Amino acid sequence: MKKFVIALFLFAGISMALSAQDFIYLRDGSRIKSSIQRIDGKSILYKEYNNPDSPLYSLKASQVMMIAYENGNVKFFKKEKAIIQRYIFKKNFLTYHLADLIINNFTLSYEHLFKNGTIGLQIPVSFGYGEYYEFDSFKNNFYSGLSLNFYPLGQGKWRYLLGPALRIGQGDYDDEYYDFTTEQYVDQSQKGIFYGKLLINNGVMFTPIESLSVTAVLSLGVRYIPDLNIEDVDKVHTAAAFSFNMSYRF
Repeated sequence: MKKFVIALFLFAGISMALSAQDFIYLRDGSRIKSSIQRIDGKSILYKEYNNPDSPLYSLKASQVMMIAYENGNVKFFKKEKAIIQRYIFKKNFLTYHLADLIINNFTLSYEHLFKNGTIGLQIPVSFGYGEYYEFDSFKNNFYSGLSLNFYPLGQGKWRYLLGPALRIGQGDYDDEYYDFTTEQYVDQSQKGIFYGKLLINNGVMFTPIESLSVTAVLSLGVRYIPDLNIEDVDKVHTAAAFSFNMSYRF
C-alpha cells in the first residue's frame, strides 16, 4: 500500500497511463510499453503491449529501475529515493558561480531541463569588477550566452555533464611594450572591445537533496576578439575556465 501511494504521488506524470498497459522503466532512462508475463528469478519476461503473438522478450533485473503495472501497483528494483531523483526532479536551476569571484566576476545563470532530464539549456549573465586580468591581460566587463548541457544518464545524485557553450561579451585588454628608441613604455590597451568564446564544458553534478545541486565544470575552447589590434597578439586565442557552482532547483 505504501508503494502504491508513493507511486500515485510521485509519478503523477505517468499514472494516467497505468490503466492501459505495463511500463518497464530502465536504468538508462528509457521506458518500454509491455505486457509483463512473469518475473523469473533475475529475469523479467514480457511481450509487446496489445500483441499476444509477440515473441517473449527477456530483461535482466539489474537493467530495470521499476515496473508500473496496469492495475496501479509498482514494483521497485532500486531504492525508491534513487528512482525519485531519476524521474521526479526539479527542472529549473538558478545557479551562483562561486569560483568566478576569484577572477572578480559576479556570475548567475538559469538552466531549464528537457527530454526527461537529459538535456539542459543554460543562460549565464556575468559582470566583471575590480582590476583583475586573466593570464593574457584580458579582463571581462560583461558577458552572456548560451550553454547546451547533455546529461547522458539523466538526473540523479551523481551525474556527468558535457556540451558546447557560446559566450558573447565586452572586456578590456591591458597591454604595453617598451620602445627602445624613446626609452619609454607605450600603452596599447584597448577598452570596451567585444569578444566571443566557444567552449566545451565537462563537469560533475552532485545533488544531495532535490532542491540543491553542486557542480564542478572544466571548460576548454577558443576566444575571438575581432577588434583587437595589438602587435604580436592573435585575435584568436585558446581559452579555459573552471567553475564551481551552487544551484537552487525549483
